[in-house]
Amino acid sequence: MKKPPAPKQPKHHKPQGPQQHQAPHHGAAKAQHHKQHVSASVQRARHQAALKAARTRAKTAKANQAKKRGLARGAECCVVEAVLASARLAGFRADGAALYRALPALDDGAAVRDVLAAAGWLWPVSFAPVDAGDPAAVIFGVDLPGAHAVADDGLGWWSWGERHDPWPGAVIEEAWAVTWGTEVLA
Repeated sequence: MKKPPAPKQPKHHKPQGPQQHQAPHHGAAKAQHHKQHVSASVQRARHQAALKAARTRAKTAKANQAKKRGLARGAECCVVEAVLASARLAGFRADGAALYRALPALDDGAAVRDVLAAAGWLWPVSFAPVDAGDPAAVIFGVDLPGAHAVADDGLGWWSWGERHDPWPGAVIEEAWAVTWGTEVLA
């Protein structure tokens, strides 16, 4: 005796009642069924776009990192000296030893932003990054070649306690407006 044929169900059967979540199928047959052919030119274009996106992310990450400025004269740091020169030029008494103690090890130099932030914990100082041509800029991060920081008094650059004419060929990479005392920069 033959079995009677099973009743046929429509291919797109929707269950009655509330919808239930069904787990996705992970079988190889299912994955092969949905795999679409992508031409070699589209693959190359996608690859180039991915490489461009990776380079952009790397540039953005690098730009967002503060550049550490170099060291010289033993354990002294040019950034700390530029910040202290800025304070002295503004008539503010800043204790250099206290600022050095407030900073972590300076084996690899320090970022201008980090030294100004440490000074902010010790004294009333406000600061903000500005364009290099801004007349409010008093601390510059320069490349000589080699990273260095100087304080600008409008007449010259202060480096290691001495005033110099701005160095020809030095590239100003960052500029900071700094106000010592109780005034806060907007």
